[in-house]
Amino acid sequence: MRRVVVIGVLLALGFGIWWFGVGAKPQVPSYLARMGGDFTVQSSVGSIKLSDFHGRVVLLYFGYSHCPDVCPATLSMMAAAMRLLKPSEQQQVQGLFVSLDPYRDSPQKLHAYTKFFSTHIIGSTAQKQVLDAIAQQWHFSYHVPEHPKNQFYVVSHPNFLYVVNREGKLAALLDGKNTPDEVVKEIRKWL
Repeated sequence: MRRVVVIGVLLALGFGIWWFGVGAKPQVPSYLARMGGDFTVQSSVGSIKLSDFHGRVVLLYFGYSHCPDVCPATLSMMAAAMRLLKPSEQQQVQGLFVSLDPYRDSPQKLHAYTKFFSTHIIGSTAQKQVLDAIAQQWHFSYHVPEHPKNQFYVVSHPNFLYVVNREGKLAALLDGKNTPDEVVKEIRKWL
């Protein structure tokens, strides 16, 4: 009789560990619930919506191609994380770079720029009014000088890597301090 009770307790314990460790679906933190939402941007293949990638985990970054430091560093980190994934996992992840500088960044230019980092990252942009609406939706601010004196102006922008789950909801905020391994760990939570 004691043996049956012990086996029952061990089975219940094993199921509990499985349920909370593997079987339980991760929860989106409540503070992110008011951020995010669908949007439409222009890529080298035409209009794309964030919702076009439902069913995949999306790594979303806002920046610009003339950025001297944080943008290339974050895109490199994103690409390195994607390379660490198994091929079957890579097919379930999409990188999306949205330029906040449509004056200098055409969709074709962004295609070449993002391809340098990874073919799994799509470069895109939109008109200022659309970008302003996206910024409000995603709760960030940015600034492009209205009358720059030359082509070497700086765009202030966020340095967050947004992790969007398969349902299109913002699931996590990462930044340039995260390592590719940490990004992979976050991606795998949502696959």
